[in-house]
Amino acid sequence: MRSVFAVVAGFIVIVIASVAVDVLIRAVTPAQFSPRGRVDTTLTLLLYSGSAVLYTILGGFVTGRIAPQRPVRHAVWLGMVGLVVGVAASSALWATAPAWYHILGWVLVVPAAYAGGRLAERTRVRKATHAAA
Repeated sequence: MRSVFAVVAGFIVIVIASVAVDVLIRAVTPAQFSPRGRVDTTLTLLLYSGSAVLYTILGGFVTGRIAPQRPVRHAVWLGMVGLVVGVAASSALWATAPAWYHILGWVLVVPAAYAGGRLAERTRVRKATHAAA
């Protein structure tokens, strides 16, 4: 049960961060969005992609820290859930950005979650090492 909670917690972190970043970027750069919400500005799309990588790493880290064991495996599961959700969201929102942006998101989600899981694993090892010393 704790494994499921770990993945759900990481996913919630990602969703909250995603919404916050979207609100912030839209507030700061409203001229970059068409009336229908489409963005074609490369810099804005790269800002979205970069922030997505960062908050997915954070979500993977949260998942890995909560996971009862194998933090990286749990974080990869989070990435797979994110990939499925991302493909569904991109399908629904395909007209809001160029194809490369959607595909880049799909390519980066699992490696970013993996990186967060590795960070969680490293902090666990460091914590265990300090406790043993």
